[in-house]
Amino acid sequence: MLSNFVPLILSVFVLAFFQACDSQPAKPGSATTPTTIQPASETVAVIDRISKRIKPEVLEILKNPNEVYIMAVVPDYQSKIGYKETGPSKPLTATQIKELQALLLDDSHYILDMTKSCVFAPTTVFIFANNGEEVRVLSSPSCKQLKIMYKDQKSVYLDNDPIHDQLESFKETTKKS
Repeated sequence: MLSNFVPLILSVFVLAFFQACDSQPAKPGSATTPTTIQPASETVAVIDRISKRIKPEVLEILKNPNEVYIMAVVPDYQSKIGYKETGPSKPLTATQIKELQALLLDDSHYILDMTKSCVFAPTTVFIFANNGEEVRVLSSPSCKQLKIMYKDQKSVYLDNDPIHDQLESFKETTKKS
């Protein structure tokens, strides 16, 4: 008899969920509103919420790198870092670095109030270097997530759905230049 009520209870929860979603205003950078990417010439946008998830020394390297490289990778779940390099690293130009920073260092380019469950399968790593220190930002197009790695600290995952297409376009353009 209880099994007769399960579909009814489930449908009530689903209906309540969709009503709650419809009543919420769209957040900047969400899938329902267009994302505006800052021009590379402007300063890096507000990063208040990101800075609560990323340690200050990591943020400093991301904001002020001496060099940034891009490299193709494949997942390697047996290794400590979770990926294997598949090609040579390529240095980014100063303009490309500014464009990448404009994409990565803006709170509105991430969905920070929820976590996504998926298998993180990186295809690209950006290596930000500053005075011998490195921060690695891995990109997983299948998850639409970034993974920020620094030394032996716990990695930070960021859901980059709002800028996924722009980041993929940036990677393709960078590979061609």
